[in-house]
Amino acid sequence: MRGILYVLTLALHILFTNLVYPYVIFCFQDELARVFVTLFDAKHLLSPLLWNMFYREVEVSDCMQTLFRGNSLGSKIMAFCFKIYGASYLQNLLEPLIRPLLEETSLNFEVDPARSVISLIY
Repeated sequence: MRGILYVLTLALHILFTNLVYPYVIFCFQDELARVFVTLFDAKHLLSPLLWNMFYREVEVSDCMQTLFRGNSLGSKIMAFCFKIYGASYLQNLLEPLIRPLLEETSLNFEVDPARSVISLIY
């Protein structure tokens, strides 16, 4: 298990330090983020991956106002983790609050009155 962490961390280091990285920014970052998260999560090493990515992001940042705002690999990995784990969390958290509103037939949530079902009937 420790070997795969070393290999993938080394691959990340190569991406950040060699000429490969600028090409990866434009072409493969989303896919690379998905692969890294999937691999590290399968080996229960997602926390060290995130730690290393965030550390690197802070290390190479010019100023603190731009941290995690660009399309860096660290931001892509963080976004993919939010998509995987955050979606079910938000659904479990918000569904009990929203479901009763959706089941209430007298409520209308359309913001454009011209498109409202009630205005179409009259």
